[in-house]
Amino acid sequence: MTGMDLRQLRRALGLGVVQFGYALGFKGNQNTVSVEVREMESGKKPVPDKTAARARELAASAARNLR
Repeated sequence: MTGMDLRQLRRALGLGVVQFGYALGFKGNQNTVSVEVREMESGKKPVPDKTAARARELAASAARNLR
C-alpha cells in the first residue's frame, strides 16, 4: 500500500488524520500520531505491512456497515 492509497482510504472513511491514526492502533499524543500518519501519506515513510493490513480491515468493516 502506498501513502497515497492510505490517504485515499482515510478520506473515503471520512476520518481526520488523528482519528485515523488511533484507529490504526498508533499510540501517543495527537501530534505524534498526526506526524506518523502524514509522513506515511506523503511518502516520507513507508507504510508498514501491519498498518496496511489494519487499514484494509477498517475499510472492509466500513463496507460491511453500509450494507
